[in-house]
Amino acid sequence: MARTMVQYEKVLEVLKAADGEPVMLEELKEKCEAAGVFMYRISSYMWDIKTKTSYGVMPIKDGRKCVGYKLVGNGIGASKAQTTEATAEVDSQTIDTSKLAVSATA
Repeated sequence: MARTMVQYEKVLEVLKAADGEPVMLEELKEKCEAAGVFMYRISSYMWDIKTKTSYGVMPIKDGRKCVGYKLVGNGIGASKAQTTEATAEVDSQTIDTSKLAVSATA
């Protein structure tokens, strides 16, 4: 028997499809309602994504009003080249051990 997707997973798929770009509420509402998710519980779905997955959700605000959401974390929105460059930069840094204090107590 195949496992059915729960509501927050459907919202997560819509946010993943944006590939790190902000998704405005109107667009999110259209896509989610097409998938069978009703938007009156959007804050609950965002909380489920934050707590049950390895992703985070950033609200896009206009003053105090939320106008959209953006999925972050787990390499979303970063190209492979950017990730490779960041890793190479960290690997190229060396630690100068001559400045470390060594305490030899036996």
